[in-house]
Amino acid sequence: LDLLDLNNPALVATAQGMIAPEMLEIQAQVNIPSLAALGNGYGGAIDAQIALRSDDGIERLDLSATARDLTVGQDEVDRALRGVTELQLQATHDDGVVTVDLLDVSNPALAATARGVIDPGASDVQAEFRLPDLARLRPGAGGSLNGSAHLREDGVTRRLALDVTGQNLRAGVAPADALLAGTTRLTAQATEREGAIFIESAELSNPQLTATISGDATGTSRQMQVSARLSNLALVAPGIAGAAQLSGTVRETEAGFDLDLSATGPAGLSVSARGDISRALQADLTASGRLDLALINPLIEPSSIQGPAQFDLRMNGPLGLDSLSGTVTAAGVSFVQPGAHLRLSDIAARADLQNGRADIDLRGQGARGGSFAASGFAELGGAQRVDLRLTLNELAVEDPQLFRTTVSGTFGFAGALTGERRATGALSLGPTEIRILGAGLGSTGYVPPGLRHVNEPAAVRTTRDRAGIRTGETHGRTPRPLVIDLTLDAPNRVFIRGRGLDAELGGSLRLTGTTADVIPIGQFSLIRGRLDLLGNRFNLTEGFASLQGEFDPFIRLVATTTSGGFTTSIIIDGQASSPEVRFESMPELPEEEVVSRLIFNRDLTSLSPFQAAQLASAVATLTGRGGNGFMDRLRSSVGLDDLDITTDEDGQAALRAGRYLTENIYTDVVIDPQGRSEVTINLDLSPSLTVRGRADEQGRTGIGVFFERDY
Repeated sequence: LDLLDLNNPALVATAQGMIAPEMLEIQAQVNIPSLAALGNGYGGAIDAQIALRSDDGIERLDLSATARDLTVGQDEVDRALRGVTELQLQATHDDGVVTVDLLDVSNPALAATARGVIDPGASDVQAEFRLPDLARLRPGAGGSLNGSAHLREDGVTRRLALDVTGQNLRAGVAPADALLAGTTRLTAQATEREGAIFIESAELSNPQLTATISGDATGTSRQMQVSARLSNLALVAPGIAGAAQLSGTVRETEAGFDLDLSATGPAGLSVSARGDISRALQADLTASGRLDLALINPLIEPSSIQGPAQFDLRMNGPLGLDSLSGTVTAAGVSFVQPGAHLRLSDIAARADLQNGRADIDLRGQGARGGSFAASGFAELGGAQRVDLRLTLNELAVEDPQLFRTTVSGTFGFAGALTGERRATGALSLGPTEIRILGAGLGSTGYVPPGLRHVNEPAAVRTTRDRAGIRTGETHGRTPRPLVIDLTLDAPNRVFIRGRGLDAELGGSLRLTGTTADVIPIGQFSLIRGRLDLLGNRFNLTEGFASLQGEFDPFIRLVATTTSGGFTTSIIIDGQASSPEVRFESMPELPEEEVVSRLIFNRDLTSLSPFQAAQLASAVATLTGRGGNGFMDRLRSSVGLDDLDITTDEDGQAALRAGRYLTENIYTDVVIDPQGRSEVTINLDLSPSLTVRGRADEQGRTGIGVFFERDY
C-alpha cells in the first residue's frame, strides 16, 4: 500500500504499509480538526500517529496522539482535558491476551501510566496517577492527589489494591475541608465477585482523622470491623472540643446489613445503634445515648445552645425521618441569641417523635430574670415546618448599651426553617429604660458578638463553654430575617435617660416587617420629663420613641421655653445609639447664641470666660461626653424611678423623688428649701384619665380628676 489518503472538512487521514497472508505492517496519520461535528457536547482537535504490525499471530500496536481542548459534554471530564493532552499506547495481542507495555496520559490536570496483562481468565494491571491541582476539575476543590492501583482478576474474582496520598485536599465544604487538611493517605484492598463488592481492609489517616476497616467472609456472610477516631469534634461541630471515636461491626448477609455501632466523644457524647437495613433500604434500627446540644450549633448560628440531652429512638420502615419514633429529653440547657442580646438558662425540654414530626414542650428561665414556656411541633423533613406557642413571664431583655426591659405575654412562631418564618402576638413591657449613647446601663456579663479570642488557652475555652457565652461565631452562615407582627403595650414607665435627660413615656406600638427592617405603627408618647443643663431645668414639651431597623429605638424629645421675647427649643432626635442635638429659636438665632440664652439668659458676647467654660461643659453633657451624672447614679442605686433637685429664682433647692407602686399608681415626694414636704399620688384610670391626690406635712389634702389627650 503506497498511499491511502482521505480528506474532508471533518477528517484528514493518510496510510501506507504492507499486507500479506502471514504479515501486516501499517502506518497511519490521522487529523480530526474538530470533534464538534459529532455533536452531543464533543469538541476539540486530535492528531494521531498509528503503527500496527502483525507477525506470526502476534499483533503489536503503537499509538501516539495529541489532543487539544477535548470536551465530551461532562463538566468534570471537560475540565480535566482542557489544554493539550498527550497519549502514548504500546500494546501486544497474542492468543487472546493483551499486554499493555505502556499506557501514558498527561496534561496540565492529570498524569497517569499503566502496564499489565488483560486476559479474560487472569488479568493483572498496575497503574500510577497524579492530579497536581484538583481545582482544575471542580470549582471549590483544591489540593493534589497521587497514587497507584493494582487490579488482578482470576476469572471469578477481581481484586483491587489502592494506595492514594493527598496534600491539603479541599472539597469546597468547610467541615470536609477541615477534616482533609494536611497529608491524607488512603490504602484499601477490595474484591468483587458476582457483582458484590467486599472491602477486605481499608485505612484512612491524616492529622485529624484515622479510620480502619477490616473484614472477613464466610459463605454468603461478610463481616467488617469498623474503627474511627476524630482528633477534635469541633472540626465538624463548632463549640465541642475533644476527640471522638466510633467502633463496631457491619455484617453483610443475603438480606442486607446488620449494624452494631457505638460512638463516644466530648461533652458526654455516647451513642449506640443496633439493627438491620435490608437491600430494599427498609430499616429496623434502635439508637440511644446522650450528647451535648451544641452539636446543632452550625444549623442555628449565630445563635448557640449548650447542654446535655438524652435520646431513645427507633427507625422502623423506609430509611428516612418519617420512620423515626421515640423521645428526646434535655435539662440544664442554656441558649444565647447574640443579635437580640438574649440568654436563657435552666431550660428543660421534651420532644416526642412520630411520623416525621416532633411534639415539643419546653420551659426555662431568663439569665437576667423572668421565665418562659413553649409548646408546639416541628416537622423533621421537607421544609422543616415549625409551629410553636410561647409564653413569657417578665422575661428580662436588654442591650447593655441601649435598653433594659421585661416582657410578658404570648406569641406564636411559625413557618419553615428553610423558608419564611413568622412571629405574631401581643406583649407587654414592664419598667423599661432606654439609654442614649454615652450613658450605658452597664453589662451583666454578656460577651458581645464578634469578639475574637486570640490564642485562647484551653482553660479559658472550658470556662466560656460552661458559662454558655461562646457566642457570636457564625461559621460562614448568614442568618435569615424573621417576619414579625407584634404588639408592644407599655402604658407608662418607659424611661429615656442620659445626657441630662429624664423622660417617661407610654403607649402602644405595633411592629411589622422583619427583624432586619422593622416597620413600626404607633409610638410611645411623652408623659412627663425634663432636661438639665448646667443647673437649668427645661421641661420637655413633646416627645416619642419608636423602633426601626434592628431594634435601635428612634427617639424625638423637645424642650421649649420662652424668655426675653425669644422662644428657644432643644431638640434631640435620631437613633438612641447616636441621636443628634439641635438648638432652635424664634426669631431665628445662630445655634451658639441659642445655647447662651437658654443657659445664661444673655447673648454670647457677654459671657465671662468661666461662663463660656460652663457652656462648653453643658454642651458636652448633652452630646454624650459628660457621663451619667451624680443624680442619675444616685437614683439608680436607691431604686427610684425619678430623683430630681430643682432650684427657684433665688437659687434655693428642692428635692423630688418618685416611684411606681403598681402598674398604674405613681407617687412622688417633694421637700422644699424650708423643709416642708408634699406627697402626691397619681392613679391612672386610663391612658387619658388620671385621679391625683396630695397631702403635705401640715395635714392639708387635695384631690382632682384630670383628663389629658394628645393630638
